[in-house]
Amino acid sequence: MPHSVLVPITNVYAKGDYTAEVKIGSEQRTANLILDTGSSTLVVQNEDYDPHGDDHLEPTKYAQDIIYGMGGWYGPVVKTHVHMGMGIFKAGLPDVHIAVTKKEQTGCFAKADGLFGLAYHELNKAYDLSGYLQENGVDPAHTFPWHLEAEEQDDTVSEFRTFLRNYPSTDIVPYFTQLEKEGVVGNQFSFIIHRSSVYQTTHKRTTEELKKHPLNNGVFVL
Repeated sequence: MPHSVLVPITNVYAKGDYTAEVKIGSEQRTANLILDTGSSTLVVQNEDYDPHGDDHLEPTKYAQDIIYGMGGWYGPVVKTHVHMGMGIFKAGLPDVHIAVTKKEQTGCFAKADGLFGLAYHELNKAYDLSGYLQENGVDPAHTFPWHLEAEEQDDTVSEFRTFLRNYPSTDIVPYFTQLEKEGVVGNQFSFIIHRSSVYQTTHKRTTEELKKHPLNNGVFVL
């Protein structure tokens, strides 16, 4: 039976966009991910999540890239446990596809740790690099750890997009859709917030001080 999941959110890390606290992997590393209704990918910066220390990690043959209005990134796709929520209003799932950035453009996520896409699965495109990896002697043919040749590793985000388009693509089930399919939540979400811009006082405050102000916080309800 679906139930409500309540996730703390704040607008201070992404310049007015709201981020949700999500815990990733066996160590449940906390990442503040931008909630985006216009994309579907779950992605985290590599400095905010260590796949090497994740006992739940399962590598895949896929890589992803996305270019947003404020920047872009590319990297491997892995599967692991993802948890979010507070108190009795929380949820967790195993085998969640999550992209880990290998390269990203400066300021891509502002001061956030990644992005949580909430749109439909056709926007969550990934590329099967097993053919490329096998040709280059990578066995098993997984994108993590990252084994691409130097000429691809040094590509810019836009150049790597051209490289990826040479390989088969597929739609990966997004995390929110997976929560619905597993009966954890229904196909509904909402935001309880006070304002869209960051509330500032007459004195300059640090990010952590701004985060503590109630007007800069809210709840993401699934």
